[in-house]
Amino acid sequence: MIDYAKYANMNTRQLANALMSVEAREQKFREEAQKKLRDMQELAYFLKTKIKESLDKPKFVSLKDSGHIEKANKYLNSLTSAEQAKLRQEVDDEMNRDYGDEL
Repeated sequence: MIDYAKYANMNTRQLANALMSVEAREQKFREEAQKKLRDMQELAYFLKTKIKESLDKPKFVSLKDSGHIEKANKYLNSLTSAEQAKLRQEVDDEMNRDYGDEL
């Protein structure tokens, strides 16, 4: 709140000094406000860029690109026929298992 009454009884020189002081404070305030505005705009741009990078990044790596298929095939080929048959049977049993009671 501005107290205009304190300026009512000032002489011209005092009024001129008060005016220069107010204009200097106004300019300083304007520069600070513009700097803060630029800082906020730069931050907003940075945040938008980071969000875009995050959204553009693939969320999943395909099984083919992961190299796990080659590792699995290499492992399977290292097993004997009996071991491969046993492993296939375990997988089939697990896939056919009824989980209804456990849910």
